[in-house]
Formats: sequence, structure tokens, C-alpha cells
Amino acid sequence: MEICRQVLSSVNGNEFIASEVLIRHLLGVTTEIDDTEGEDQDVWVEEQIPIKEIYSTRFTVVDSNTCRVELAPQPSDVLPRNISIEFTKPRAYPNGLPPHMIILSQPKLPAHVRLSLLRQAGLYAWESLKGMGMIYSLADWMEENIERIVKEPGRLSDLEGIVSGEDSTGSIGLPAVERNDIKQARPIDWNPKHPQPEISVLSSRKSLPAWKHRDDIISKVANCRVVLVTGETGSGKSTQTPQFILDQMISRGLSRAANIICTQPRRISAIGLADRVSEERGEKVGTSVGYIIRGQNKSGRDTKLRFVTTGVLLRRFLDDPTLEGVSHVIVDEVHERTVDGDFLLLLLKQLLQTRNDLTIILMSATLEADEYANYFAQYIVGRVHIEGRTFPVRDIYLESILSRTGYRPPLRRTKKSVEPDLEEYEEGIGEALKILNEGLLDYDLIAKTVELACTEDQTPGAILIFLPGIMP
Repeated sequence: MEICRQVLSSVNGNEFIASEVLIRHLLGVTTEIDDTEGEDQDVWVEEQIPIKEIYSTRFTVVDSNTCRVELAPQPSDVLPRNISIEFTKPRAYPNGLPPHMIILSQPKLPAHVRLSLLRQAGLYAWESLKGMGMIYSLADWMEENIERIVKEPGRLSDLEGIVSGEDSTGSIGLPAVERNDIKQARPIDWNPKHPQPEISVLSSRKSLPAWKHRDDIISKVANCRVVLVTGETGSGKSTQTPQFILDQMISRGLSRAANIICTQPRRISAIGLADRVSEERGEKVGTSVGYIIRGQNKSGRDTKLRFVTTGVLLRRFLDDPTLEGVSHVIVDEVHERTVDGDFLLLLLKQLLQTRNDLTIILMSATLEADEYANYFAQYIVGRVHIEGRTFPVRDIYLESILSRTGYRPPLRRTKKSVEPDLEEYEEGIGEALKILNEGLLDYDLIAKTVELACTEDQTPGAILIFLPGIMP
């Protein structure tokens, strides 16, 4: 308490500035920080939007500069109930000191345990999160490590210098595994090693509309920090854009530097695209092209292009906030506005401030280009639009399917308000339509329709069936 009184007196009773002085002392920060530059209020506000969606009622905005997160660590006999962390925005955030943190719990944790928690969390933020939004990462780190630190907070003698205000050579210290995580990203080696001739390309790839824009995409990726690629369905943007980047790097002798991550909103998309791209390159999945989904990793040491779900990349951010070694991040189907997707864009935008060797590519069939260009306006943003391919479409109505397949759904109670004009249809079809209008999925009808398509049209191809994502 004596050091607190001394510090408070030295800053004329300003509790906020006193807190920052104590944080500097707690973390051993001796370098000068310019508190007049580097502050970005937008980061503090923007990062709280997805955090609110993630934590729901566990996240509370106290005021414009303070918020609170209720932690949910794994159940443990050593932890009190209702543990929360209150974060207050420091000066020069996010490029200066970490947020001021207060640990709230019932019953209270011992003072030396709280001090150890704050110091280790602060060191993690100071070394690994500077320049990025810190609230979510700090809350997640605390949930992962609080039980370990409460059990082994370190020796009281290690904290004596901190508490008394004297210099101390002792250290609470982070475990070796933690210290290995706290590091700045090593720059990517962009020096060409062994340039290779251009890889042979299948004629099917060249027939895609995306191929006409190959040089434009490569040029934009090479000269812009952010690239927006729009393209209609069937244009080949999802399969070809990552390959254009990879092929160009290989031909320039930058194979070792190539580390491309392409996110997909669904697991089936990540697996399917990895299979398709590997097939086009004449390889097995897991060689130069692979995928990572929850519980399954089909990639190896030599994998240069990985298709992953959005959640997998977010999880990597927790362990590696700088995405060390990643050269390109491609966010596909970016128009699908999800909590994970929006939070990923926020993290990537912040990461661009510290990773000058990282390029972000956003792709979508229905991308609102201006909206995303404005979001990344502080960087050079390139745009490429790929036209789609049109195919003749023939409409076949349900009554025709029922007539040609002879299928009749099982009888069920129907709503009287939904009754077609039965006189217009063959016997039994009107009643069938009345039953099917209930909006329930009839899998037998789907199977009969597929069977009809295969029987009447022998043209080689595939059948695409769109179903709702929620079972009725």
C-alpha cells in the first residue's frame, strides 16, 4: 500500500495515471511510451462488438472506457465462483500499455495471487498483443491459465520488489511453454531460392472465367495489402485464386515463403475445395494442398495451401496472435456475416498494422466491395471482378415431378387454408400438392426426383441439391 500512496502523491492524486505507473512497474517496462500518438479509439469500440456476441450476458460495458468480462474457466476446487475481469482503456491503446485490469471474485483471491495473475497476463499482452485489440485475447488467456497460476502463483519473495517499489532481480516468471509463445513474428524470407518453370495447367482450369484474370489477381496481390475478389458462382474464384498465388510464388523461387490459409464458413467446403484443388494439381490431399477442420488435420510440413474453417483460424490466433509465417490469408464467402467472420476481419485488420509482409484477400459472389474497401481504407485496396458463366435453365414444376414419377406422399393432416384448385390436376396430384405444401421436407420425393433426372438425362454431370440447414 505504501508504494500506491507514493505513486498517487507523485501524480497529484490522479488515479488513472497512477494505475499506469504501477502497471509499468509491475511489468518492468522501462522504455518511454509516447502517450500522444498511436491511440485508436475505434479499436477499443470495434473489438467490443463481436465480443458482446461471443460472451452475451457475460460481457458488460461499464462506460465508454471500461468493460467487464465474466470468466468461465474449467470447474475447479481451487477457484472461487463468479470471477470477472474489469478492463479500462489505457492511453495510446492498442500500441501502448495493456488495459488496466481488476480481478473481481467472491470470495476474493489472495492479494499475491491476484498480483501474479495481473503480471503474467500483462506480460503476455505487452509481448504478444501490442497493436491489436486485447480484451478478448486477455480474457481467453486468463480462462486458460487462471487455475495454473492460482495453484502456483510463485514465491512471495519474487514479489517483494514489486510490492515495495524496489528493483528486484527475482521474477514470477512464465513457464517455459508460455515464454516460447511470447515473441514477435519472424519476418518471412522473401529472397528467391530456386525459381522453377511454370507448372503445367489442366485445360479445365484455363476454361474457367477466373483464368482470364490471372495476371490481374497476381498483380493486385503483389502490390496491395488487401485485395477484394468478386465473382459469380462457377467463375472459379475459390479454386483458382489460391492456386494463382501459390503457382506464382513457386515460379519465383519463393516456395519456402508460401504459407497460404484460405478460410471457409463450413467444414464440407474446406474439405471439398482441398480435394478439388489437389486433384487439379495431380496430388494427394495433404501434400502441397491440405485442409484443417475441427478434429481433423490433413496437412503436413510441405503443405503450402491450407483450407480451414473460420473457427480453426480464430483458434490459431489465440495461440499465435501474429500468425507467424503466414504469407496470405484468403477469406472466402466473406458476405456471410457471422460472429466468427466479423471477429476474424477485426483481428486481420489489426494484424496488418504489425505484419507488413501479410496480404489479405477477401472473396465472395455477392461482396459489397465498397463496404469492405472502406473498412480497410487505411491500406492499399485492390479490386478484381470475375464474370460468371451462364447456363440454360429449364423450370420443372412440382406437379410435373409428381406426374412423371408417380410419387404420392403419405397422408397427413393438412391445413384447410392451403388448398390448390384440385380440378386442374390429375387424380391424386392435387391431394399430394396439398400435403407437400405443409413445408415439410420429403426425402422420398427428393430421391424420386434424382432418380428421374438420372433416368431421363444420361449426360455426365453432377446433381446439386439445396436443403435448409435446420432439420424441420
